Amino acid sequence: MRFDAPFQLGPFSVSPEGCLALVTPQSLPRFEINWHGCRIQARLRLREDDNSLGELSLHAVVGRVPSTARPTTRTSGRSRTAAEAAPSPRGAVFEALRTLPATLPEGWRADLLADHSVTMLSASRVEMPTTAASLLTDMTLFLLALGPYLELLAELGVEALPAS
Repeated sequence: MRFDAPFQLGPFSVSPEGCLALVTPQSLPRFEINWHGCRIQARLRLREDDNSLGELSLHAVVGRVPSTARPTTRTSGRSRTAAEAAPSPRGAVFEALRTLPATLPEGWRADLLADHSVTMLSASRVEMPTTAASLLTDMTLFLLALGPYLELLAELGVEALPAS
């Protein structure tokens, strides 16, 4: 199949060299992926002060801090909550979240939301026009760097969110 460049592909204009430019500065291409049980949203936008620069934002919903509510169990004629039987990992999770920002790569941020969801965000500068290979490289580097944080938080007790 032959393409006559330049041509439009969704929100992008593709040059004869394969470079991607946003069709309009208001375009906001985005997509979501699931990686290791984590929902990640990628979004590309142009900087308002300089249309030759873009920003690739990556937003990962890591999971949720476990609830204090625990089911009850019957042992020896007396009801005990699961929390009495096994300590809650909430304290370890909150302590890890307090110290996490000091360990994050430059340009990253970790947030604890009101519903106790844990998110990690990254924004990187993108020269515009760009290439698909460049965007995929930035996203892959984010995923590789995110992996150890996902493993640590899961080990401490951050609960995975149901797939949406």
